Amino acid sequence: MKKLVSAVIFIGFACFVAFAQGGFKNLDDQVLEQNRGKVVVLAVSATWLPLSKQQALLLNRLAKKYASRKDIALYFVTVDSIDPKSKNFASDEQIKEFSTENKISVPILRDTDASTVKRMKVSQLPSFVLIKKDGQITETLSGLSEDNSALEVFFNQLVQKIDLMLTN
Repeated sequence: MKKLVSAVIFIGFACFVAFAQGGFKNLDDQVLEQNRGKVVVLAVSATWLPLSKQQALLLNRLAKKYASRKDIALYFVTVDSIDPKSKNFASDEQIKEFSTENKISVPILRDTDASTVKRMKVSQLPSFVLIKKDGQITETLSGLSEDNSALEVFFNQLVQKIDLMLTN
């Protein structure tokens, strides 16, 4: 119970800090450069996608699995638009709400015009982008499902690939 309360406080604090800083930080080359020397896992999605909830669940499991490691950085990257006229619009408040509902325990970044994820050749949402310690993209994994057994297979494949990257 104590751990659960601590986790909820941490998640709420992380969301508050990101929001209080004038919104969520943008995914850009600087974020990636700051993590050089670490394996970086980007969970790229949009809050309005139904499968984003399954992705958040897997991302939280990854965060828990690798919590003691200093050589990995995990992020949830939303490509929701900041243009209120866009059908894909989500305000920072809506993203914060999504984060709270799904207990996202990692930093959240925005790529509001999807320019960075396009350069990474992400062609399907939601996806996981795996980036090696030298900054090179290793792989983009997509194909999430609502089926629990398929999600477990996907999670195990993701862990296997991350573990291999961490040992190299």
